Amino acid sequence: MLFFQKNAIKFLLIFVLFLSQKPIESFSQQKFTSSQGEIINFPATTITSLLQPRQDGEVIFNTNFGVTGESGKLRCPSGWEQFFAVGYPQYIEIEIIPHRSPFGTSCLQLPVQRGNVAIFSPRTEIQSGLTYTGFAYVLASGLKNNRMFISISLLDADGKILKTGISETVVHSEGWFPLATESLTADVPEAHSIAIGLHLVSTSRQDLSGQVEFSIAAIREEPTIRFQNDRDWQIYTNPLEITIRGEIYGTASNENRARLELQNVYGVPLASRPLIENSRKLNQPELFDEISNATLPLASESQKSTFFPPEWEKEQENESQKKTQIVSTEKSLEKQDVRRYEFYWKPLITEPGFYTVTLSAPSSETTFSFRSDKKTQSMSFVLLKPYGTLSSGDFGWSLPEETTIDECSRLKPLLAASGISRLKIPIWLSEQTPESVWQKYMKFCEWLNDHRIEPIGVLSVPPAEVINLWKHPQTSKTGTIQTSAQTTTAETLFPVLASRDFSKAGDVFSLPSAMWLPSMETTVFRLGMVIPEWQLGREQDLSLTDFSELNAMLEQIHSRWNQQSLDTSLGLVWDWVAPFPQFFQTKEVSKNNQPPETTETSGDFLALDNEQTLTADDLTYYLDATRDFPVKRYVSLPPLDRQRYSLETRITDLVGRMIAAKEYEADAIFIPHPFDPNFGLFDHRGMPDSLFLPWRTTSLMISGKTPMGSIHLPNQSENHLFNGLSDMVMMVRNNTPTEESLILGKDCKICDVWGKEISPMVRNAVQTVPVSTLPIFVTRLQPDIARIRQNCFLEESNIPSRYDRTISNKLYFTNTTEQTLIGRLAFRPPPGIVFKPNEVFLNLASGETLEEGLNIRLTPSAVSGKQMVQMDVTTNLNDARFFTVYQPVNVGGDDISLDLSTRLNRNNELEVYQSFRNEGNEPVSFHCTLYAPERPLQNMTVKNQGFGRNDSMYTLSNGSALIGKPLRVIAREIRGKRTLKYELTAKP
Repeated sequence: MLFFQKNAIKFLLIFVLFLSQKPIESFSQQKFTSSQGEIINFPATTITSLLQPRQDGEVIFNTNFGVTGESGKLRCPSGWEQFFAVGYPQYIEIEIIPHRSPFGTSCLQLPVQRGNVAIFSPRTEIQSGLTYTGFAYVLASGLKNNRMFISISLLDADGKILKTGISETVVHSEGWFPLATESLTADVPEAHSIAIGLHLVSTSRQDLSGQVEFSIAAIREEPTIRFQNDRDWQIYTNPLEITIRGEIYGTASNENRARLELQNVYGVPLASRPLIENSRKLNQPELFDEISNATLPLASESQKSTFFPPEWEKEQENESQKKTQIVSTEKSLEKQDVRRYEFYWKPLITEPGFYTVTLSAPSSETTFSFRSDKKTQSMSFVLLKPYGTLSSGDFGWSLPEETTIDECSRLKPLLAASGISRLKIPIWLSEQTPESVWQKYMKFCEWLNDHRIEPIGVLSVPPAEVINLWKHPQTSKTGTIQTSAQTTTAETLFPVLASRDFSKAGDVFSLPSAMWLPSMETTVFRLGMVIPEWQLGREQDLSLTDFSELNAMLEQIHSRWNQQSLDTSLGLVWDWVAPFPQFFQTKEVSKNNQPPETTETSGDFLALDNEQTLTADDLTYYLDATRDFPVKRYVSLPPLDRQRYSLETRITDLVGRMIAAKEYEADAIFIPHPFDPNFGLFDHRGMPDSLFLPWRTTSLMISGKTPMGSIHLPNQSENHLFNGLSDMVMMVRNNTPTEESLILGKDCKICDVWGKEISPMVRNAVQTVPVSTLPIFVTRLQPDIARIRQNCFLEESNIPSRYDRTISNKLYFTNTTEQTLIGRLAFRPPPGIVFKPNEVFLNLASGETLEEGLNIRLTPSAVSGKQMVQMDVTTNLNDARFFTVYQPVNVGGDDISLDLSTRLNRNNELEVYQSFRNEGNEPVSFHCTLYAPERPLQNMTVKNQGFGRNDSMYTLSNGSALIGKPLRVIAREIRGKRTLKYELTAKP
C-alpha cells in the first residue's frame, strides 16, 4: 500500500510540473535550402531569450559552455532558450560535459533518439549597418537520418525574427568540425539584437543512436562591404572603362588597414591600394545613423570637384559629432561609431581575362578565430577581346524555363559577347496572350537572327492560362472545353490533372491533344517565321523517352504543322542510352502537302542527354555509334559541379567534351543551364564566373570549323586540328607540362582559355609552344604543313627488336597542296636505328602519293620502347620551305614491353621496379639484366609469362650514390631472337 501511495504522489508531482511548463504548440516553419540541396525546417518565429550586453571586440558573443562550470543534465544552459512544439518535445534533457572538447572546454551534448532539438543563445545587442556571422564547432557520429546545423537570427526589440541564416548540415563530422552560417547584415531599422541557434533535426526517419555535441559557439561582427556594378553582366571590352566602386560600413578599427586588391582567376594578386591612402583620411566619413542617409563617399582631392557637392562637407561637420548608443535592460554600453566610406578605383588592366577585386578589412581579434583573420568581399568581372559576328556556329545555351521575354531582352549584351550561335528559348503562349507580348518575342528573335544566333523555341510548360483552364474549366453550356478538333470533358480528367507534373513533357503530352495542341499551334504559327526549330520538353527532361504513344503524337503534330504550311523542325529531349525513336527513321519529307518524292529525312533533331554526365570518351562512343541515324543530334554538356571539382578539372573536362562533340559531328552543342551557380557559367549573383571565358574562347576558336584530326608533336602532347575559311586552329594540352618546338607557320599565335594571346618564342624559324595541363589554342597555323604532316607516315610503327636482320618498312608521302611539290625528305631516327635510304627525293603533283620502300636496322646501341623518328622536309612551297614531320615508333612492338621506376628506401637502398608486360597471345620467357655504374650485374628471369603483367624488383645498396646516374635493363628472349633495351635515370 505504501508503494502505491509513493508512486501516486510521484505521479501527481510530475503532473503538476507538466501543467506548469510552457505548453507545446504548433508552429509555422520557415524552410531553407542547405548548400547540399536539402530542405531544412527552421521552427521559431520569435526568440525571447535573455538580452545581454555585447562583448568587447569583434566577437560580440562567445561561449564555451563553461570550462569548470556546471555539468550534468539540464533543460538548456543558463540564459539560453529551448524551443518546444510538435516534434520538439519538452522532456528532452541536454547535458553539459566538462573538458570534453580538444580545446579544453566543455561541450553541449544533445540526445539523438528522442526528437528534434533547437536551443537559442541569449540575445546580443548589435549595431545597425554591420554584418554578423555565427560559428560553432560540432561533433557528430553514428547519424544516418538526423542532421545538425547552426543558425543566426536577426531580431527586433520584441524578439521577432527579421532574418535567419543557416550553416551547412552535418551528418558525420569526422572529428570536431567548424560550422559557419551565412552572413546577415543589419540593414533594416527594426534590427535590435541577434541570437545563435544550435539544431538537431530528423529527416524522414529518426535515428535511434548516435552522438551530437557542440563546443564554442560565437557571433562575429564584421564590416559590411558592398560593390556597385557599373554595367550589366560585368563584361568589358575596353580596359579604360573598368571602374571599381562600392561602399564599406565599419568601425575605426578597420578603416586604416582596409585594402582593395586585384587578383587574376587563380587568386594571384596583380595590384592593390589602401582604402585610405597615405595613412590619412582624404575625406572624414560621416558617422552612421541610418543607411538611407549615409551618402558621403571617400575620394581623392582631385575627385572632389566631380564627386562631392560642397554642401556635403558642411553636413559632414554636423554629423561628425553624433554618437550612437544602445541601452539594454541590463547594462549600458557605448559602441564604436559605424562609419561609411565609398571607394573608387580604376586599376590598370591590359590583358583579357577573368578578374576579381577584393576589399579586405583585417580583423583585430587574435584570441578567437574560426576562419581567416579578415573580412573579405569581392566583385568579379571579365575583360574580353571583341570579335566579329560568327558566320556560322555550333555552340549555344538553353535559357531556364522561367525566363520571361523582358529578361531575354536584358540578355542581349551578354548574348552578343558570349560566342554562341544558338539559343533555346522557353516559349509557349496562349491565345489570350496580349499582342504586345507577341511583338516582344518577335523583335527579340529578329534581333537574334540579325546577330547570327539561331533561336530554338522550347515548348516545355503550357501557359498558366491553359493549365488553369484544365484544372478549373471555364466551360460552355455543355460543361466542356471546346477546341476546333475535338471536345474533351474536363470533369472526367480532373482527378488525372491533379496528379500531373506539368513541367514534364511526358505528363503534358500524354493528355488528349485537344488540351495542348491549340495553344502550341498558335505559338508555332505566330512565331514560326523567326523560329525555325521547336523542342518538346525542357532541358534534361527525359520523360518522353518512355512515352508509349510517342510516334502517334509526333505524327499528329507534323500533320497539323504541314496543314498550316509551317516550314519548321521538331525536336525531342532524348536519353543517349535509349533506342532512337522509330518515327525519325521512317518519316520522309513532304512539301506542300504532297507525297514525298525522295527518302531524304527532315531537319528534325534529338536533344541528347543522360542522367549521368557523359565524359569525352562516352560522347565519342555514342556519337560514333549514331553517326548514320537520319536526324540531327544536339548534345547537352552540363559542366561539372563546382562544389566537387577543381577549376582546372572543370575547364579541362568542359573543353575536352566540346572538342569531342565537335570532332564526332554533333550538329549543335549546348550548355543546358548556363545560369546554374553550381553547374553553369555564372555565379550565384548571375555574373560571369571562372568557366565563362574557357567556354567562350573554345567556342570562338572551333565554331563553324571542320575537324581535321591531329598531328604527332615532338613530346606527344594531345592535339586537335580545326580548319576554317580563314584560319586553322590547334588545341593542345598535356598531362605533364612541357614544350613543343616545331615549325607551325610564321604568323601563328598562342591563345589561352582566358583569351590572352601571345606570340610563341622563335629560334631558327622554329616556334616553341609552352604546353600545360590546361588546354591552349594555337591559331593561324600553316594549313599545307599540317596536312602534309598528317599524310606523311611509316607503314608500320612497330619495329621488332631483332638485331640480326634487316626490317622492311615503307614511307607514304602525299602532296596535299594545290601545286606541284619538289624537294626532299631526310630521316633523323633515334640513336641505334638506321634507315636506308636515309634520304628520299620528292617530285609530286597535287594529290599524288609517294610509296618508298625502306630498310631499317637496329644497332647494339638502340633502346626499346616508344621513340620519335624525325623527318626533315625541304620543299619549293612558298609558305612551307622547311618543316619537320614526327613519327612515333615502338621498338620491340606493342606486345612485349618493360616499365621501370626507382625509389630510395629508408635503408638507403635503391629499389628498381620492373613491370614486364605481355599483351600477345603466346607465353614468353625473358632473361633480364640490370646494369648500374660500378655495381655488380643483377639478373632476373621471367618464365612462361602469358597475357598480363609480371612485377619484380632489383635492390642496390648505397642507393643515394646512384641518384642521377643512368641505369640500363636488357631483356633477352629465351629460345628466341628478341632483345629489349631500356634506359632510365635513378631518382629518389
